[in-house]
Amino acid sequence: MDKLHLVPVIHLEEGQAIIENKKNGERFFTDPVDLAVELNDLGFDELLIIDDDGDKKGNFTAFELLYEIAEITDIELIVKGGFRNFDSISKAFDAGASRILLTSLSIENPEVISQLIDAYGSNSFIIGMELMNDSLVYHHHKDQSEMPIETVISLYNSLGIDRFTLQTLNDLGQKLSPDVNFLDNVISVFPRIRLYAGEGLANADDFLDFENTGLSGMFLGDEFYTDEALFNGMKEYRNE
Repeated sequence: MDKLHLVPVIHLEEGQAIIENKKNGERFFTDPVDLAVELNDLGFDELLIIDDDGDKKGNFTAFELLYEIAEITDIELIVKGGFRNFDSISKAFDAGASRILLTSLSIENPEVISQLIDAYGSNSFIIGMELMNDSLVYHHHKDQSEMPIETVISLYNSLGIDRFTLQTLNDLGQKLSPDVNFLDNVISVFPRIRLYAGEGLANADDFLDFENTGLSGMFLGDEFYTDEALFNGMKEYRNE
């Protein structure tokens, strides 16, 4: 069984990296470039950058930041947050993005994504699925789709995309710890895709359980930066 591919996440607010301690609710800001350099030095080969402001407004704006990180690190950049058209996607690739994670656009306009695949190739995109009460949600969790995740996976896998993410949310839109059994069921139906679990991992001991499902990887969010036991558990898992 292959080890999980672990990808840290940087959330952006007003151009700064925002990190929240889920245990006490404390939030603090730090320089996203410095943080990206630290993650690069730790040996991560990919980084997910989410423009939270862009996600809310439907307009990704952190192009200069992408360029700066791409210039001084070897890490491949995945970006998410407010991509709605060819122009912003083209700018992101020009700024140094390796892949773009699409959520709302994948539900709203599959035809545009088909055109994007023709232009940039299927490996340039990851389809993100966010689930709240077993339903797909988009537009920063404000809208709900009637499309089941099986339809989304089948559609985009048929277009050549093989990498998908699955983030579960509570009623308030807060990230829930990935469900091993649920992910295992999805993988059993679609064994050929590369499925990544979303943020919210609660226990470092779970790495092996997720690996045994056949999951390809996991995204490491706020808990990765604020939970010392989880951080140390991640290092042990990577070094085993």
